[in-house]
Parts: sequence; C-alpha cells; structure tokens
Amino acid sequence: ALFWKEDEGRLSVAARYNTPVRVWTCKATRGDGETFATKSQTMSMLVGQGLIGRVFASKGEEFVPDTSALSADRFPRLQHAKEFGIKSIGAYFCDGGVLEFGTTTKWNHIPKVKATIELPSVCQTSGAVYALFWEESGGKLTVSTKYVTPGRALMLKASRGDNESFIAKSSTVSLRSGEGVVGRVFASKGEELVPDVSELQTSQFARAALAKEFGIAGLAAVFWNGGVLEYGSTERWSSRPKVRIDMVARLKAVCETSGAVYAMFWEEVAGTLTVLEHYHPVARLTSLRARRGDSETFATKSRGFSLAVGEGLVGRVFATGGKELVPDATLLSIERFPRTQHAKEFGIRSIVCIAVGGGVLEFGAVNSWSTMPSFSFSSL
Repeated sequence: ALFWKEDEGRLSVAARYNTPVRVWTCKATRGDGETFATKSQTMSMLVGQGLIGRVFASKGEEFVPDTSALSADRFPRLQHAKEFGIKSIGAYFCDGGVLEFGTTTKWNHIPKVKATIELPSVCQTSGAVYALFWEESGGKLTVSTKYVTPGRALMLKASRGDNESFIAKSSTVSLRSGEGVVGRVFASKGEELVPDVSELQTSQFARAALAKEFGIAGLAAVFWNGGVLEYGSTERWSSRPKVRIDMVARLKAVCETSGAVYAMFWEEVAGTLTVLEHYHPVARLTSLRARRGDSETFATKSRGFSLAVGEGLVGRVFATGGKELVPDATLLSIERFPRTQHAKEFGIRSIVCIAVGGGVLEFGAVNSWSTMPSFSFSSL
C-alpha cells in the first residue's frame, strides 16, 4: 500500500507498506531490498497524470484489474509493475491524497477498503461507540468491516474479562434483504433510526439480546457505498447523528447535477464556521492552473476564512437554517460577503448556500443563476 501526497502540483509517495511475507519473497527471489513500493517512491506524478494523478484530480477512485493491459502513458510505472508481478491495483482519494494498494493476483473488483478507512470517522463525528459495514453476497448481508472505539474496547475488557463485544457478536449474524433494521435499509436504500434497541423484542430486532448484554441503546443504519452502515451508542438517540464521510463524493454529485464549478461544506464548531471539505470538477482545476500557473481556487482561498454564526452569507444561512441564492457575488459588499474579492479574482458569480446536515452546503458558478438550480446532495 502507498499513500501519495500533493505538493505544488506534484504527487509523491509519503508513506508505504509491504506485508512481511512480500518483503521476504522479494528479497529471496531478487537478492536485494527493492519492491514495487520502493521503486514507486522514486517517482512523482503531475496532478492529472497517470492513475494516481487522475484519482487525485477527480477526488474519486479507479480500479485496474490487470496492469499489463495498460500503456505506459496511462500508467507510468508499468515496467515496475511487470518487474514485480503487480497485477491488480486500486486507488482511492482520501485524507487529501491518494491511497493505492495492489496485489500479484487478479481482483475482479476493487476491495472495499473505504469502509475500513471511514468507520473511525463515523464514530468520532456521531459519538457512536461502534460502527459496522454490512455487505450483500449470495443473497445474505454480513459484516465485512467493524470498528469499536478504543475507550469502549478497554471498558468492555475491564468489566467483562473477555474480548467479546457487540460488533464481534454481530459479525456472526447474517440477514436477508428486507430482514430487520439492516435488511430493510438495504432493500429501501434509505435509513432508519432506533432510539433504543434495548426496548425492542427479538422478533423486531434479531440482536436485541446482544444489545441488552452490551448496553447498546441508540442505533442508526444508512445505505452507503452499496451496503449498510450501522453505528450505535450506549446513549438513547432522539434523532440520527449525522456523520462526515464520503463528503468529497457528495460534493462532486452537487457539481455534476447543478453545473457548479465548485462545492464546499462548512462545519460549525464552538460558534465558528470553517470549510470541512471542497470539490472542483477536473476541467475547472485544469483551466485555473493553465491560466494562473498555481493551485489556488476560490475554494482553497475560502479555507482561510472562519465565520461566526450569523456572519456573512454562510453564517446567516447557518443561523436561520434556511437557504440563499446570490445571483452575483461580485456585487456584494465585504460586510455582506467577506469573500467578495476572491469571488472577483476567480470569476465566481452565482452562489447558493443551504443549511443541511448540521452545517452549510455552498456551491457556485461563473455564470449567473436567476433561480435556485436543482442538485443532488446526500446528507449522510
């Protein structure tokens, strides 16, 4: 596995890992300490160049079932892949860079590593003590990825004297589509909240006895990434806590459905709003870089701002819980819109702000919108 970070328009390997068996095998067959990962560490890619550059630019993901089918233009490390027998490669945008991982055997589809990356964030942002990701295979839903917070794990071990937990017990369960909370969410592609699962009967929730045993109360389930994300707490929940995952993918959907050239999500912490994540379509990034010669955008400039609740466009929308459309942001005063100069610098005219998911969704265009555009945004 490799993690690529961007610096001044170029991507290079910031961290790498090989399994001990792989390191030993390469050393035994080659007589040196080289691996595909060490060779990759000597290379750098332009944003947009090759597999890694494309994934970074699109903030998406790519899967290569067989690297030997690629050209050197599409995959600059093709010769190294052949040298070390690397066949399948997956790459995800995450944590502001690109996570790459691969194997010497052929994969038919990209492994679901995204859930492993995201589950700790689910617990952190929602206050949950555990998170599970259920996937369907052969008509049955089973747990493919699980996470329990370190504090919860220690508390359980101290109080019980064993390594059992609600997630460990849940991993032995399989459900049909439509069966129970998880099955219903999978079938409907929707979401459900159970304020307190300990109050349910086994006929209503198959794991009710386990929930009581491990003190689980509030439970939420949401359709995500082709499966079901479940997370829960020892506290009763009156509403489903929002989680901050897949934000880039959701902002990308906003741009694709509205025609916006950027989208951002502002998060409130202790009365101050700051940009949690942003997205630009690849064509917009390419155009700006060619014209300006740097990596700056309206969104990157906006990241330098922090706004009080009630301050400016974003602060007003958050305070009222409503929405606003600004047909031309360049005509606003700095008091009404503190980022007016940046809007002029980057040619941003229309801006929409909507209170959603405990924060503010903002997106905009270089042309003027007279009415609120339609768009798609999942407030996971």
